[in-house]
Amino acid sequence: MKCRAKNRAGKPCSAPAVGATNRCVMHSGRAAELGSKGGRRRTVHRPDGLKEFSAPKTAADLRDLLAQSIIEVRTGKLDPKLANSISYLGAGFLRAVELTDLETRLEDLERVMELGRATLVLGTSGNDDTSKNRIERLETEYRFRRWFHFQRFLEVLTLEQLEAITARGHYPEPLPEPLPRGASRLDGLDRKSLMKLWQESERWHAQFRSRSTEDKEFFCAHGHWPEQACEERNCQEPRGGGAP
Repeated sequence: MKCRAKNRAGKPCSAPAVGATNRCVMHSGRAAELGSKGGRRRTVHRPDGLKEFSAPKTAADLRDLLAQSIIEVRTGKLDPKLANSISYLGAGFLRAVELTDLETRLEDLERVMELGRATLVLGTSGNDDTSKNRIERLETEYRFRRWFHFQRFLEVLTLEQLEAITARGHYPEPLPEPLPRGASRLDGLDRKSLMKLWQESERWHAQFRSRSTEDKEFFCAHGHWPEQACEERNCQEPRGGGAP
């Protein structure tokens, strides 16, 4: 169907009609609307009105840049295509920050492990020796060594000193000298046995941390959990209120 309107020369318009109307685009009254849309697509975005940012160095810096970019896109100051590029580059920047953080943690842990290399040997590593795997092994080894040395330290303390630590949380001053090599009961155990003891200790402490404050106070007073029966042979403070 041809447009039924006439052109400026007074002749019938030869353009096709659009939709269910009998007019073409130019004679339907939508020319101004379409011209406005085309103009917006061809808008030239100038960087003069954009907020200045220095190069981001942290994830927080990138967060601020992205937040400001969203505002500038909504207000028409920033080209959406440029905003898409910023978002894409930001994703790569975050991956680089994460990798840098992993490498820093790895260097710190390896420095700590190097100090105690003469006492315990780190487990063997496989072929999948990625940064994350190395960090996990080093952190596990660090927690194990810290437990090992703390257990040796506890063996030096007297019963009175241990009770003072339990009651007041204060360690004796000055601290006693550590046990010499071979004097601890742990020194005669192989690594497999030591790891088993440490893992049991880790499970117990995880259970202790998950308990309520009331349960922890009960355990400190009685030496067992509330759901366990109070008996004179295994309870520091029987429910009856004291020893018979």
